[in-house]
Parts: sequence; structure tokens; C-alpha cells
Amino acid sequence: MNKCIISFIGGNPNTLGSTINSIVPRIQSGEIKLGILVYTKNNIPIVGTKGWIIKIMREVLPNLEIYIIDDSIINIRCIDKVKDKNIHIYYIDKNKQSKIKLNNILLNIETDLRVNSKDT
Repeated sequence: MNKCIISFIGGNPNTLGSTINSIVPRIQSGEIKLGILVYTKNNIPIVGTKGWIIKIMREVLPNLEIYIIDDSIINIRCIDKVKDKNIHIYYIDKNKQSKIKLNNILLNIETDLRVNSKDT
């Protein structure tokens, strides 16, 4: 499964540097394929939000199946406004749910992808 990180950095230059420093080694190791940095949070997919990036990705790659896991309800609402059946959204409350929940979601996504690839 190809993975991409879309990370909110806001306007803090320290956040930008530390986020880049955490993403680059993951790309170099092959864990993820792409890292995207966004600078705005909003309930609607305006320029600079995760929802906007996802909308653009779907316009460019209309057959792309996207699975989003996020810990920000604002990002979840924003992406949900894109209204696309090929976008699957999972909210993780990092204060209430454990890493086990995240791993279970990833396992379910991988299983779903394997099943769907056999159907085609």
C-alpha cells in the first residue's frame, strides 16, 4: 500500500523544519511515497487545507482510492465536504484511542485493498 503524509504546519517556522525532518527519512526508507505540507485548517476545503489537497488529487487522479486517517476533527470535516465515494475517512482521537486502534484501521484498509484488487 502506497502511503502519503499530509501534515498541517500552520505558520510556525519551527514546525516546518521539524516536520520536514521527520518526513524525509520516512520517504528515503520507502515507508511513505509522498509528504505534503498544508498551512490552513478550515471546515471547508479552501486553498491550503487537507480537504483542498485531497480534492485536487481526486481531480488529477479520478480513479485513486484514498484512505484518510486524521486526529483533527476540523480536517475530517473539511475532507468530508469533498463528497467523494473514493475517499474513506477515519478519525482517531489521539487522547482517547490507543495506537492499537490506529494499527487496526491500517490492517482493515490493507485487507480491503487486497479484497478489492482481487475483484478487478
